[in-house]
Amino acid sequence: MGKGSGQRDRDTHFMRVLLIRPEDGLLSGRWTTSKWDRVIDLGRGGIRSYASAASQFKCPINFLDQFRDNYREIQSVRRLLDAGKNKVRDGFGLDWWVLTSILIHQQLETTILLQKLGQTIGPSDEISVSGPGFHAQALSAILGRRVQLLTPMRSRGAGHYFRTFQKFPLRQLVEIFWDKADAGYQFRGHFKRRPKARINDVVLLPTAYINVSRTGAAYAETAPMLTFSWSRLGAVDGFTKCRRTLSCMVGLVRRRSP
Repeated sequence: MGKGSGQRDRDTHFMRVLLIRPEDGLLSGRWTTSKWDRVIDLGRGGIRSYASAASQFKCPINFLDQFRDNYREIQSVRRLLDAGKNKVRDGFGLDWWVLTSILIHQQLETTILLQKLGQTIGPSDEISVSGPGFHAQALSAILGRRVQLLTPMRSRGAGHYFRTFQKFPLRQLVEIFWDKADAGYQFRGHFKRRPKARINDVVLLPTAYINVSRTGAAYAETAPMLTFSWSRLGAVDGFTKCRRTLSCMVGLVRRRSP
């Protein structure tokens, strides 16, 4: 199962390529009843599971990590992230790019691997992904064309948002609204008083989601001698973040790749 598995003379016919998300099973979806010329696991399975899948699909089974080059992708990501240093500093001298860029480290690394995968896909090949998500959006941006989703994105009804609103107090809901409507503080900045500078050192805990906040609170309890300060980044939907940053990430990877 080398990097070239599933390749052929692209001038003769197209290939039907299936990409299976990490959260989906190789043999537990609607894609198991279709015929494929090549199957790629975007996660990582065992030798036995791949042997069983190859027997079921009757085609080569690859996984995304096969496109790694001795983990040089991590070095590439480090160089990409270094390009943003010293450009997002606040009035206290904090480099917010350094503080928060780790949040996109995995996505950048995955984008580099998907770009290498894209180089083995022909322009006429039919690409299908087991469901929506970052992998599907990234590969679509890299190939410059849409990919087929075998599991469509579920629409969220009013009940979902009602249950979500119940989890937050009114004050936090107001803050979430302003984070959406005034993300750059163009309006709120005129009314926000600048906090007084602290003399003692403070540990900054940036957080955007309730689970992260709970983890930070648990960590703070283990060090009562330190002073912790919370900085909420705003609650932004995962797919929205993908759409906002994906094109920039792919373009940056293309420019920096040798």
